[in-house]
Amino acid sequence: MKDIMGTSGLAWHQWKKHGSCSDLAAEVYFEMSRNAYENITRPSLFRRLKEPVTLRAEIVETAFLKENPSLNDDMVRVTCKDGHVAEIRICLNKDLSYRSCALSMRADCDETVVMPHIP
Repeated sequence: MKDIMGTSGLAWHQWKKHGSCSDLAAEVYFEMSRNAYENITRPSLFRRLKEPVTLRAEIVETAFLKENPSLNDDMVRVTCKDGHVAEIRICLNKDLSYRSCALSMRADCDETVVMPHIP
């Protein structure tokens, strides 16, 4: 899961926080997580970047919504750290179907952010 979650430690954290209450075996939870990840189209515009660019966080959300028409605008959130895009979060139910993000998950990005290349 390191290839889609960043580190094995983060994968373990996700299992402890979300997977362990799903009533699924870890293998099944991670297989479903990988399927959910693979069902999201990463915008080709960002995959073609050769270097980071500065843009508004809402442009990142809009690009993901355009590439994934099954998502509503309240299902995608960009999170930032130190002025850089940290995550593009797609909110999911326990069965890993799409859902609206919690109201408490507000945008934490400044007006403009640095967007890296997305593989």
